[in-house]
Amino acid sequence: MDSVKFEAKKIVRASVSDAVYNDLRQRIVSGEWKEGDRIPSENEIAEAYGVSRISVRSALQKLIALKLLENRQGDGTYVAKFRLTDFMDNVADLLVQRVSFQEISDFRMKIEEISIRETCARRHESEDFEKLSQLVEQMAEIAQTEDLEAFIKVDYRFHRELCYLSGNVMWAYAYMMMFSINRNYWSQQISLDNLHSKGKQFEEYWEQAVAAHRSILENVKQSNADAAVAVVHSFIY
Repeated sequence: MDSVKFEAKKIVRASVSDAVYNDLRQRIVSGEWKEGDRIPSENEIAEAYGVSRISVRSALQKLIALKLLENRQGDGTYVAKFRLTDFMDNVADLLVQRVSFQEISDFRMKIEEISIRETCARRHESEDFEKLSQLVEQMAEIAQTEDLEAFIKVDYRFHRELCYLSGNVMWAYAYMMMFSINRNYWSQQISLDNLHSKGKQFEEYWEQAVAAHRSILENVKQSNADAAVAVVHSFIY
């Protein structure tokens, strides 16, 4: 009797350095190694695993590149303070050359719309909008100085906070990723030359931007999602 036909993918053995990397990473992610902990030396790790120092060094370099570890010259290697923005920036650097501005704008609009609609559908107390109100006032103050970089940072915080109010933190994370990829273009988009090309004066931008964010906030407070989404749409496109 003939045997049944058997097909399978080749089994690839993981490299030693990958195995070390995965185990060390798990120690950090699980909390076994906590922020600020000094980890064992290369020699100690290599001896414990029964592998070469080269394999350990390769694994450590990956973890340092991901900013999960930090090397302090002459003092050893420590578990780094995790900052989500660092992770977002690393991923953004990989994506920035692979997506178009139109794709990012469409993605941003979807994040904004879903966040606004979910925020409006939830029950909120007046104090829930206090941070958004403070950010709008900061925008108004910055507009007087025409500090574009400072304005963009507060603008970002406003929309990120709106994502948090949706009740789903993933929208905020998605917005952070989008901002990391798109922030350089925003500076160009609001540049003097670009505004002039659209028949607008730079001074008009500040007044319109602050007014738009006030409108978004007031409409969200009143659970008027359609009106808030329309304002965001007019600025993105």
